[in-house]
This record gives sequence, structure tokens and C-alpha cells, in this order.
Amino acid sequence: MDQESLFVLQGYLASIVASFLWGLSPLLIDRIKWSSYTITLIRNLSTLSIVSLIMIIMGKTVVVKLEILILLMILGLTGPGLADQLFVESIKLIGVNMATILSYTYVFWASYMAHIVALERISIYDIAGSIITFTGLVIGLSNRLNTNVDKKYLIGVIYSLVSGFFWGIATIISRIMVLNLDPLVIVFFRSISALLLMILLITLRHCFYLNLNRQVFSIYHVLITRDFLLVSTSGLLSFLVAYVSFLTGLAFLGVVIPSIITLFSPIITLILSKYVKKYTISREVLISIVIILIGLFIASVKYF
Repeated sequence: MDQESLFVLQGYLASIVASFLWGLSPLLIDRIKWSSYTITLIRNLSTLSIVSLIMIIMGKTVVVKLEILILLMILGLTGPGLADQLFVESIKLIGVNMATILSYTYVFWASYMAHIVALERISIYDIAGSIITFTGLVIGLSNRLNTNVDKKYLIGVIYSLVSGFFWGIATIISRIMVLNLDPLVIVFFRSISALLLMILLITLRHCFYLNLNRQVFSIYHVLITRDFLLVSTSGLLSFLVAYVSFLTGLAFLGVVIPSIITLFSPIITLILSKYVKKYTISREVLISIVIILIGLFIASVKYF
């Protein structure tokens, strides 16, 4: 096997690891009743703490050019910042499965943007594979969709779609950055940006409600409970290990293939739920897996 084939294989394996961990992570925080702001803040704080420690031990520098720093800040704002918050809010309005389907339209946004900015040439196989895999995701989650359409439901739909748009932007910036920077440096600045956004949102929210003292006590109480460990672990899995793996996939495969592979994440969540929540794996989920694999195979034809 030549070096190029090894890089491709490494990209596939890294993307699969990312998809699996993103499928596992929600189960760690599924029953935690904290505000989305607090959860996102702690997840990013734990990630920043560990990645900072790793970088100190490895002697890595965090000095970057101003234009790179601006892109990294935008990456943090759009990805683990705004996209995550909109996704969590949409879950409350339209349910986790419909919110997941709509937010995963990021695959199309990322592919389209990659083509527009000449970052990657999108082939007919990429387009067909993306459509087929997304169809598989819809089928896999179809028996759990909320169908009560009202004003709140429509707002939730908008939140999910905008979340997907922001994740598309974040994916493109991630691809650009991983070609120029160490993945750990990207995670470092991304976490700082998202952390600052969460602090700002929490401050504005509680100044508005004149409820700051209560929230400070609430956050203090959160920090001394065992749920803090679950939220922190979820952050490390999602924002550090999975994201670095995804960056590896982006570096070796481009935008489309790693994005398609992440469509397995919601299906993985359902499969793991069989053991965590005693859910039954439905026929739709099994069909979904087959369809997603077919779509991934079609999109991968260019590597054969």
C-alpha cells in the first residue's frame, strides 16, 4: 500500500472514530437538566483545560497570525458556540430526531461552500452520495419524529437549519485551518472563543432576568455534583478527541467524505441507546445503516 492510500485509510478511520464518539457523547448528558449555556460552558472549559495541559507538556506554541486568529475565533463562535446552542434549543421545540435531521444538512452546506471557495471540487459522486446518506438518516429517525406543527415547531425548524448552516461554515474553516495549523492549536483557540461566547450569553441572560446570584449558586452546585464529570467527559470526547479525529479526516480526505461519515452519529446514538435506555433497534435503523453505507461507497468511488 503506497503512502497516499495510507493517508486515505487514516482519514477514513479517523472520521469513523469521530462519528462514533459524537454518537456516544449525547448519551452522557441526555438526562442532565442544566441549562444549555452551562453545559456548553463546562464542556468547553474541560476541553480547554486538558488541551492546554497537553500543549504545555508537548511544548507547543500558540502564537498565530492575526488573520488566522480571527478565523479561529469565528470557528469557535460558529461551531461549539452558536451552532450547538441553536441545536439544543431546537431539540426543546421539535424533538431531538427532527432537530438532528435538519442540523445535519450541514453536509450539504459544507460541500457547497467548499465548491464555492474552490477548496474542493465536488463530483457527481459526492452529490449522489450525500443525498443517499442523508436519506438514510431520515429513514433511521423517521419513526421518532414530532409531527405537531405550530409556531414553536416552525421556530425550532429554523433554529435547526441555521445550526446546520453554522456547522457548514465551521467545517470549511476547520478544513482551511488543519492545512496550516496543529489540530491541538485549533482546539485551543476554538475552545477559548466558544467559552467567551458562553460567558457573555450567561451574563446577558442573567442580567436580563436579574437572577445572577441564583445562577452563580447553581453553577457552584453543578461543580460539586457527579454530573460535572459526565458533562466534562462529554466535552472531552466531542470537542477534543472526536474533533481532532474529524480534523484528521478533513486533512486527508477533504470536506465531503468525513462529513458524510458523521451522518452515522445519530444512528450510533440510537444503537447505543439499546444498551443504555433499553431501546429496541427498529427495522428503519437497520435499513438506514445499509443506505448510509451505500451512499458512502458511492461518494468514495473517486478514491478507487
